[in-house]
Amino acid sequence: MRFRLDLIIPAICFLLTIAATAFAQERTWTSDNGKFKIEATFVEQIDGNVKLERADNGRIIKVPLSRFSKVDQDFLNTLSGDGSSTKPGSSTKPGSSNLDVSGVAQWSQDQSWDENGKEEPRDLELVIEVKGESAATALSVGMLKLKECETDKGSIKTKKDNFAFEDVFKDFIKVTRSDNDFFNKHPNDGVRVTLKFKHPKNVPAKFNAVKGELKIKTGGQRETIEISGVRKKIDRNLKNKKLKSLGVKARPELSDGSVSLVLEGNLESVISVDLLNPAGNKPAGLVGTSSGGGGDMFSYGFQFEEENPIPERLMFRIEVVKDLEVLTVPLDLQNVEIPVAE
Repeated sequence: MRFRLDLIIPAICFLLTIAATAFAQERTWTSDNGKFKIEATFVEQIDGNVKLERADNGRIIKVPLSRFSKVDQDFLNTLSGDGSSTKPGSSTKPGSSNLDVSGVAQWSQDQSWDENGKEEPRDLELVIEVKGESAATALSVGMLKLKECETDKGSIKTKKDNFAFEDVFKDFIKVTRSDNDFFNKHPNDGVRVTLKFKHPKNVPAKFNAVKGELKIKTGGQRETIEISGVRKKIDRNLKNKKLKSLGVKARPELSDGSVSLVLEGNLESVISVDLLNPAGNKPAGLVGTSSGGGGDMFSYGFQFEEENPIPERLMFRIEVVKDLEVLTVPLDLQNVEIPVAE
């Protein structure tokens, strides 16, 4: 049987043209929260980022895979497999909701001195970041015991953070993404945990393997609870059914120049507390806010100008979440390079 090349070659070229057109097809891309859309053409995907060519101006933009809607992520996976490339210091495991886990070693910026005023060697830190759709909505994060932590110079043990209320290697800590989060600068699309190690006598060149698990509380259904009150007649034993169902008790307090709300109970369900006027805006004369506490009790304070009285009518707006999902993320980092000690 004879094959006519003059017919076969054009047919192959035709099929390749169809495939290339489908691969570079312009489409509407949607963000993970559904608020943003853009017309663009897929260019390439590498290291968890997607390059798109905008339809309006032809510019190439780079967007993290986790910022796309699930429909777009599924589409991208059909183009390029699992949509990621593993490199030293990172790991992605099946069943962890497409989360990307990476680690970077660094020397602590905190400096300490011994009793003679001599500078002590800086601690070694391993900054672990978990990025992805589930991690971007995390409310709290906790570090479980590490199963393995090996360097090229042998095993190394973590150091407890003496400045934290909780043991970050065992307990859950609250995660916030604002200027109030002094100790952790979390990425917008994930969470960050810093493991500390006492400065080793024999400084290693890299972490050969770091294995364990990270627990993240994420997702859930968010809801806003509004509690109205009148100055000088504020109810000190607020009974709110929605708060009660979450295991939270609220106790307002009023003093000269300030109003505060003390919450007790399951505080992992509380995201934020604001003090507003009846119109839902910032009250006149409010000059500052504060918050603090630990364990199962936390207080939110609101300070007013001394020369002006506290407005007569106030409203607490509490953002809460219920039905949180506990997500266990496996850690399996390898060959994380340690920079030369300063």
